[in-house]
Amino acid sequence: MASGETNPALLRRRMSYYVKKGELYPIRKGFYAKDKNYDMFYGLSRFSLDLDFDLLDENREDQVFQRVEEIASRYGKIKESRKKRFGLFLLLSYENEAPNIKIEIN
Repeated sequence: MASGETNPALLRRRMSYYVKKGELYPIRKGFYAKDKNYDMFYGLSRFSLDLDFDLLDENREDQVFQRVEEIASRYGKIKESRKKRFGLFLLLSYENEAPNIKIEIN
């Protein structure tokens, strides 16, 4: 995919293409995996689930970090939140006995 693509229609067509080609597997609406054996709903033991994003404007790092913390705190308890050398990191616990969600923005 082209880096920084913002056209929603083009992005949907590209995602559809990769799903049809068998390179991406739909998990839920809007979520895809690269491996068809990925299965977080039927006992796959994982320590965390990952959400990775690209920061397109480094000048907005503080604004993005604050906004992501606000959004994440609505869905659970933020266990860890820090700015790393080349990105932002949050660890979210959203439910007892459920895996943590690791959010990284590079």
